[in-house]
Amino acid sequence: MGLLFEGDDFTNDARDQVGPGDFRNPVIRGLVKSIFESPVMSVQQWMNRFGEDPEAVKMISLACAEVDGMTDKKRVFSDCLLVMKRSRLKSEREGIRSQIVHAEREGDRNRISQLLYDLTELNKREKETHEKK
Repeated sequence: MGLLFEGDDFTNDARDQVGPGDFRNPVIRGLVKSIFESPVMSVQQWMNRFGEDPEAVKMISLACAEVDGMTDKKRVFSDCLLVMKRSRLKSEREGIRSQIVHAEREGDRNRISQLLYDLTELNKREKETHEKK
C-alpha cells in the first residue's frame, strides 16, 4: 500500500489491476478506496485527512516506512499486484466450486454448465496472469 503514496504511476497501475476489495484488512481497504477516488496528495495530507482515525494513521505510517527501504520499487509493486491477482483468482475459483457442489445437490444442470464455463474462463485468466509474470 505504501507505494500508492509514491505518485500517480503506482496509483493508476494499481487502480487498473486491483480494487479496494482485494485488500483483506478493512482499514487498508478504506484507505485504498480513498486513494483511488481522490486526487494525488502528499503523505502529510493523507495523515491530516485521517487524523481522527488512529488505525488509518498507523497503517499509513507503517506503509510509508516499508517503502523507504525498498531498492526496486517497481519490481516490488509488480510482485504485490501479481500476488493480489492470484489471491483473487483463487478465491473466485473456490466460490465457483462451492456453487457447483450446491448446483449438483439441487440437480440444476443449466447452472452447473454455466459454472463450468465460468471456471474455464477463470482458468484462462489465471493462465494469462502467470504468463505476464
